[in-house]
Amino acid sequence: MSQETVTVTVHVTAEEYEALMAHFKEAVTQAIVTHNIPLVRSTIKLHPGLLDEAYGDPESRSNFAHMVAMHGCHELVPLIQEQRPELLQGRNRHNNTPFSLAVAGHDEETALAFCAVDDGCAARGNIFNSNVLHIAAQHGTDKLIQVIAQKYPNMLDEPNDLGRTPLEAARFWNRSSAVATLESLLPEAEVERGEPRLRLVGGQKFAR
Repeated sequence: MSQETVTVTVHVTAEEYEALMAHFKEAVTQAIVTHNIPLVRSTIKLHPGLLDEAYGDPESRSNFAHMVAMHGCHELVPLIQEQRPELLQGRNRHNNTPFSLAVAGHDEETALAFCAVDDGCAARGNIFNSNVLHIAAQHGTDKLIQVIAQKYPNMLDEPNDLGRTPLEAARFWNRSSAVATLESLLPEAEVERGEPRLRLVGGQKFAR
């Protein structure tokens, strides 16, 4: 039996179209929250413009990628990278990128997915101008710390606006495992042994 494709054109007013898109946006939001990935993909396929909508609290200035990061939907990161890569660099009202939110969200798989597609532009900045390694030092796993440090080794020595490097942040938050991991990654970078802070240069210690 042969199959036919039938195209149906429906004329709606601007108000009706706006209401229809609001319905689909709410469906996508709930699907992300409940981790219904197939529904998100099918709805976005029908209405790709939903990727350009703002999500969550209007004052939060969050985009689709922020929602994906906050709710741990790592399966949707490739879709964002393919269709709207600019969303990966979006910043909400707290200056957080989707990457930094994923790291702060204690979801290693989602954070690693955002790390894999990051080009460096989304790896810095939150309310204290911390990089993602600072955030991982507080919230992330040892594996995540290692992956980020390998991709962005310069971050190991970067202070945030509070004057703390990622290692100092881990010490401040009493994250002993993160401290040990970061110390293992700093054989020739900055170490702290009380006052003054010391820096290893060419095998010799110099106070700064």
